Amino acid sequence: MKPLTLITLITFITFITFNLSICQSQPIITTLAGNGTPGFQNGQPDSTLFNHPSDVFRGRDGTLVADAENHCIRAFDWDLFSTFAGTGTAGFVDGPALQAQFNHPAAMCSGYKGFAVYVSDCYNHAIRMIINGYVTTIAGTGTPGYQDGIDINAQFCYPTGICTDAAGNIYVADSWNHRIRKIDTDGMVSTVAGGGNSMGLNAAGDFADGPDTSARFYTPTGICVDDSDRIFVADSYNHRIRLIKNGTVSTYAGSGPTGPGQGGHQNGNPDMARFNTPTAVCIEKYNPHYPILYISDTYNNRIRRILPDHIVYDWAGNGLAGFVNGRGDTASFDSPGGITCVSSGESSGFWIADKNNHAIRTTSIVYGSITEINPNHLIINCFPNPFSDKLQVCFNKQPGSALLCVYDIVGRIIFSKKIGSDLEINTCNWNPGIYLLMMSSGKGSKVIKKVIKI
Repeated sequence: MKPLTLITLITFITFITFNLSICQSQPIITTLAGNGTPGFQNGQPDSTLFNHPSDVFRGRDGTLVADAENHCIRAFDWDLFSTFAGTGTAGFVDGPALQAQFNHPAAMCSGYKGFAVYVSDCYNHAIRMIINGYVTTIAGTGTPGYQDGIDINAQFCYPTGICTDAAGNIYVADSWNHRIRKIDTDGMVSTVAGGGNSMGLNAAGDFADGPDTSARFYTPTGICVDDSDRIFVADSYNHRIRLIKNGTVSTYAGSGPTGPGQGGHQNGNPDMARFNTPTAVCIEKYNPHYPILYISDTYNNRIRRILPDHIVYDWAGNGLAGFVNGRGDTASFDSPGGITCVSSGESSGFWIADKNNHAIRTTSIVYGSITEINPNHLIINCFPNPFSDKLQVCFNKQPGSALLCVYDIVGRIIFSKKIGSDLEINTCNWNPGIYLLMMSSGKGSKVIKKVIKI
């Protein structure tokens, strides 16, 4: 089974439990790939190595990782990692994907209808496009600077976050120009928000809300757009989440002093909450009427979230730099970066680029009770749930001859057995996280059960 198929199934299971309060949800953190050691190796997830991955993105080409210090884009599909674009050596070369070169790719997003992948190539000060196995530069000269205008003449200074709107316009967090830039569908680059004379690597940004170029940012690094064309920005050194709506910049959440080293940590009302160098932001749309914002609060080593009532919460991470899986409040990250929903629509999970752990971490939301897809009234009962070393699997009636398979969050079958009665499964070698038990019988009965290993 391809990972996308199972993820879609997980999405459906979560959606049919939506009547439970979103405040009850808790994540389970697992590691998809990477072991805490920098390197460059493809293959099975448990042997794959990264070097400071900065972003993870899911699109038509599968799951892609911006492997920043390996200067390439990696791809995950069919339970394998491979190189999607780049040679592994820093450079600035267009051409066939595996011959092209990048220099610290920072973030990715999909193009119009998903047919292209856009990459903010940070140290090349350029925006690159990958389409049909070919890499081309669509804006930026390779030299740091600030210049609006036609794409071939435009200049950026360490661009990081990137996203697109429904019309196909590209938005870029131009970090060391302290501005939000836009590349329209005609290739014209303009400044959407942010201004002043402070530009370049050694320039200090500023903080001000207000219309378009009268607003001020301080190293914006993350950006996303919702269905209403509202732009959310992770304004890193202002330690705030900013909102651009109808051309006006406001503070969506965050408070306190600005500048490097001035961040803090506090939950609660948006005008009292504090962040410490937020670098990435994404929107979960499992209910399109109540989107939830998720933020990589990098130097707090946490994933934070902002609910529709604008209240800020901790969601995952205990605040200490580390590499620990498990429940959200006990798991640890080390400078988490890019975060993405694993699927569109009613999503139930996220993938996170855990930069200093050289790993891709995964999360899934647990919404209260377990749910079965149960067309013939055959019910799986599992206990304890959550479980640790052993899992008892029982049925309300004997299933006869049936096949029981257990899948992990990325679609790998970790247990498979023909059964005719209750059984006990030894789970000592399973990693903490969410699993799906899927049972199919010759009578067409299919039951799905969600369980949690702690």
